[in-house]
Amino acid sequence: MVKIVLRPNEIYNLDLSKEIGEGKLLYINYTPDSGGLFPIQMHSNTPLTHIIPTNIRLIPHSLRENANETQVQIFYWFAPKEVNNDLSVMLLLDAFQRFYEKNYRYMVISAQTAIEILQYKFFEGLLKSSNLSDDRIKTFLEDKTTFSSQLFTLLPLLGKIMNFPIPNSKIFEGLKILVKNRNDIVHRGEPKKQLNEGQLKIALMGAFFILKYYKIIHKIN
Repeated sequence: MVKIVLRPNEIYNLDLSKEIGEGKLLYINYTPDSGGLFPIQMHSNTPLTHIIPTNIRLIPHSLRENANETQVQIFYWFAPKEVNNDLSVMLLLDAFQRFYEKNYRYMVISAQTAIEILQYKFFEGLLKSSNLSDDRIKTFLEDKTTFSSQLFTLLPLLGKIMNFPIPNSKIFEGLKILVKNRNDIVHRGEPKKQLNEGQLKIALMGAFFILKYYKIIHKIN
């Protein structure tokens, strides 16, 4: 959070580039006090609604005749460089954004793709530790097993055999909802039934926790 002061008829240049660097600004919110000015973002001839720049020119818009100096609290979230370069995390962030926008089909596709990236790395690393050749690993992961069989059958089985923790049933419940809806959307363009917001919340949290599982338990990056 930062605080700035807006003055009547003075453009304020908000520069967040030093803190954010090569990261990505994801969200910004302006909360002015009772001074009567409200910050309006300037843009070029073509507003980029899907990209928030780190250098923003703010015009003080007067909300009343006697508006004066106004303190503005600015809340913002950003993905640092290392997160911005992590495709699985950025896809998951995109899934949360799509859920917020009620764009559920895109949410489902983004969430499952995020999981697939880390899941492939997980099984690839596990199989390499067993001294299998790259060709055999590729054939097994891409031709002999599916994403679903790896997640719902192979992962719990290996967890028992190799004695590592596996996700609980609630996480798997959410992932099954996600996979079913993803398959319907990819193969038919639409889910068989109207997407249920409550169930999609469970699916999205399942995606979040399985990504954390792969990253924290198995240290997959």
